[in-house]
Amino acid sequence: MGILFLMEIKKRLFNVLDNLDYYEYRLSVKERVEVMILSLFVKRDYVTINELADFMCVSRATVVKDLELLRVEAQRYNLGLESQPSRGLKITNYDVNSILTILINNLNGVIRFF
Repeated sequence: MGILFLMEIKKRLFNVLDNLDYYEYRLSVKERVEVMILSLFVKRDYVTINELADFMCVSRATVVKDLELLRVEAQRYNLGLESQPSRGLKITNYDVNSILTILINNLNGVIRFF
């Protein structure tokens, strides 16, 4: 039951993230960090800074500036965050409740895109 629920969450999250339009709407720092966490959760593999920047329509420098807050937020939500040169960032461990908390806290932000 838990694994199927998690797979369904990841599938729906991927669809939401894939359909967001960041070109016309500028994300705040907090929103960017949460989008990065959710993107890393969905991908479950290394994601480069350039990929995150392209996805959110921001510069690489903007993502680099957000990395410290990303690390703080990852700790806050009990997420393991691994960084490898030339490979990128990856969530190494997570608590499903933490991911759900991020989603619930940001539901209003996500709804504005629909």
